[in-house]
Amino acid sequence: MSNILILFTKKYPYGNGEEFIQAELGFHLSSFNRIIVVSCQADKSSKKTKITPSNIQIAKIVGDNTRFRYLRYFLLGLKFINDTDLNEELKSANTFKSKVAAIYYYGKMQKIFTSCVSVLKNLKLDSQDNIVLYSYWFFDITHVAILLKKKFFADYKCSVVTRAHGFDLYEYRSPSNNIPFRKWCLKNIDEVFTCSIDGSNYLKIMYPDFSNKISVSYLGTNDFGMAEFSKGSSFHLVTCSWLAPLKRVDLVASALKTLIDKGVTNIHWTCIGTGTLLKKLKNYSKRNLANISVDFLGQLSNSNVHNFYAHNNIDVFLNVSSTEGLPVSIMEAQSYGIPSIATDVGGTREIVINNCTGRIVPADLTPSQLAVEIQNWINIASDENFKIRINCRKFWETHFNSSINYLAFSQQIQNKTKR
Repeated sequence: MSNILILFTKKYPYGNGEEFIQAELGFHLSSFNRIIVVSCQADKSSKKTKITPSNIQIAKIVGDNTRFRYLRYFLLGLKFINDTDLNEELKSANTFKSKVAAIYYYGKMQKIFTSCVSVLKNLKLDSQDNIVLYSYWFFDITHVAILLKKKFFADYKCSVVTRAHGFDLYEYRSPSNNIPFRKWCLKNIDEVFTCSIDGSNYLKIMYPDFSNKISVSYLGTNDFGMAEFSKGSSFHLVTCSWLAPLKRVDLVASALKTLIDKGVTNIHWTCIGTGTLLKKLKNYSKRNLANISVDFLGQLSNSNVHNFYAHNNIDVFLNVSSTEGLPVSIMEAQSYGIPSIATDVGGTREIVINNCTGRIVPADLTPSQLAVEIQNWINIASDENFKIRINCRKFWETHFNSSINYLAFSQQIQNKTKR
């Protein structure tokens, strides 16, 4: 009899994204005899881009990531229109958008489920094994894991758990203002682990009948030590994110222009990341930020991001997203003693504490208001700055150290099969 963990991801370890799974994966080796990672929506041509332990099995399921996927999955969903579960969901959906979303979701979920069954049939599992099905996102792959427990693992000792982060947790972030089959998943799952207290509170308010199934389990980052710091001649601020509208990195650029207009030019901005706004940001920077130093480093591997934090003097990290779960990017910076200025969205206030680890600012702040916050940080005395950096490191050690958080989480989900 073996303890087996089957982890369902979106694309990891293929392509870009989900880098933070890397820090967690190795800690499960002490709790489970066998680990299988199922990449549920990988691109057909994508290559394995993350290094995984040699004793972890990887299964790749090719997803439809073309621009026609919404139509294809919707049409597939229509084929299941008489399924009881889909019928019940459509009855409870109160808008046209939510009905369309439910059909699309169901078609996509059924496609992934069928592919997963094909994969699992070839893995030589024993009915005496203890199985934990772990969905990294609280969305369609969670539904898939639950169906697998009901249909494929019906004769096994099996439990299903999921993490919940941001887009997969807060329903107001969805175009249809709801997430299909949420109540069905909560009814049939063993436990949901939100990545923030804010997320846990949100779910419990939305679905009080399932409060006993909702827990908090913080993510974490690896320990590479606190970075040495000496204040330089210019104020060095860093952003690190996907350059998409919801990350609002253009707000940072506008705030820096405001500072330049006021004669503040001893600033160095490093922008890490790529995305749809990159070209626009570069053009804006060329026109408006010529009086300060700006570096666009593009997309860096996670190891290169850590290397950058370790070997550069960084005064402050900026995160001005309009929505968040609990940002791993801030955890990474904080582990090096780098304070943050961040918007008060999602669980961000659980890591950015005013006058302790940085500055939490209103979600709807303007470029002028952000400029004031940056100026205030520039003016912080050296001894106060040093104290805040020590606080950052200590807070990270207590709350977001991967060796503590992930080991505890792994033991917790492994114990699910002993109930």
